Amino acid sequence: MTAYGVLGGSFDPVHNGHLAVAQSAFEHFALARVKMVPAGKPPHKAESVKADAHHRLAMLTIATERFDFIDICAFELSYPGPSYTIDTLTYMKDKHPDSDIYFIIGSDNVTEIPGWYRYTEILAAAVLCVTLRPGSAMEIPPQLKDARIKTFPSPMMDISSSQIRENIARGISCETLLPENVKAYIDRNALYR
Repeated sequence: MTAYGVLGGSFDPVHNGHLAVAQSAFEHFALARVKMVPAGKPPHKAESVKADAHHRLAMLTIATERFDFIDICAFELSYPGPSYTIDTLTYMKDKHPDSDIYFIIGSDNVTEIPGWYRYTEILAAAVLCVTLRPGSAMEIPPQLKDARIKTFPSPMMDISSSQIRENIARGISCETLLPENVKAYIDRNALYR
């Protein structure tokens, strides 16, 4: 059966770690495509999103233009209220009804899933594809004992968007953490200063 990967995030900004995870999942699971979904109004970290949606979408667009297996789904950016994972997975399943949906997530987020809105529906809608994050062990909460979980290797890149924003604000170089065209976009638009 065909499978589509879904990799969501605030992508504030998108960085080389995000792209490495997308490529690793695509190759490991032989996915048809990876759909990268920039968060609209994430309920769990709405206050921490710094760049406007149009900037985050633009950075994601230019960062992924060289990857022919990545599509960007801006569904959440047009959503009027908080953007919940279940809504995005339902949208993807409606678009690809005869395919499996693989929800790509870092191991650091797995323990939070039982607190997510309608999490049991998330577990029914998608296979959880978990990649290990540096410094984060794979812990499966008891509520996920019947979930479809697959793990995959990913380059252990200890990169975070919050670290990048802080470095930029302090004038520290991020050239090895970001695609070159994303770094140029940030500089051109004076983001995260």
